[in-house]
Amino acid sequence: MQHIKQLFPILQEKKKITIVTHYKPDGDAIGSSLGLGRFLRKQGHKVQVIIPSEFPEFLSWMEGAEEILNFEADNAAAEAHVKDCEILFCLDFNHPSRTNGLEQAINDSEAIKVLIDHHLDPPGFEDYTLHSSEASSACELVYDFIEMADGLDTVDKAIAESLYTGIMTDTGSFRFSSVTARVHFIIAKLIEAGAENAKIHSQISDSFTESRLRIMGHAISEKLTLKKDINAAYMMLTRKEFQRFNVKNGDTEGVVNYPLSIKSVRLSVMISEKEDKISMSFRSKGTFPANLVAAEFGGGGHLNAAGGKGEATLELTEKKLLATLEKFKSQLTD
Repeated sequence: MQHIKQLFPILQEKKKITIVTHYKPDGDAIGSSLGLGRFLRKQGHKVQVIIPSEFPEFLSWMEGAEEILNFEADNAAAEAHVKDCEILFCLDFNHPSRTNGLEQAINDSEAIKVLIDHHLDPPGFEDYTLHSSEASSACELVYDFIEMADGLDTVDKAIAESLYTGIMTDTGSFRFSSVTARVHFIIAKLIEAGAENAKIHSQISDSFTESRLRIMGHAISEKLTLKKDINAAYMMLTRKEFQRFNVKNGDTEGVVNYPLSIKSVRLSVMISEKEDKISMSFRSKGTFPANLVAAEFGGGGHLNAAGGKGEATLELTEKKLLATLEKFKSQLTD
């Protein structure tokens, strides 16, 4: 693979470009895809953003969101774009398997593959890469890409707000340790370019659906288990509870963070029973490695934010989690 700077001569000619991101895309996935897509279009390229599945409603306000192609809604069209493009940008994932149903199409694509990502240990499927596990977000790296391309003067309000959204959401509103002086510098530049920070925070945090507010309240008041002896907490939501509260995609986004507001809690885990799997989210504060706990469940991620997959049932998942927490007890209580 080559550093992404080596791609710039190729981009001097107008190309057909497809941008893909991970399954169940979050603010960073959508923000980086829309921000990069708009920048490339302003350079004259033909660009299509594809997502493997639907994204949360509270992100739909971003300019260009209505033009995103959802693979689950139109498999044939999405696969055709991946197959026919000349350059395939892979954003905010380190392995094609993170795109779920699009994995085979990505592997089979003969396009130039470009990775822009901040997750650990990418396997090297790409031709060109811009990767840093120390970056706060994929959006931070997209900003770096635009800067390397001498394109900062083309960053308009729409690009700025897309990138701001991704950085904000992936840093827990700038509270994680990944927030560096560089991140604050970028945020300042995005505000100068037109990003309305108060509006963005309101769009993300003050636009809950009734179902989102109710499931959050239910999870915190009824489903929170505190393990006071090991400074950990977890919540488990069943498939029936998702149905009862009419939960939509994105409604449980961020719920896993709330137990961390308890002074003693260093690790919070959310276990969700979906239709076809049990998913797990891990969040930590300080130097405790949430990603190492997630690795026990076939997952991974960053120091303070990671994901994994549960066992066959909620009961088995809970049993394994409790055993895993005991393994990390000394680190959680030191």
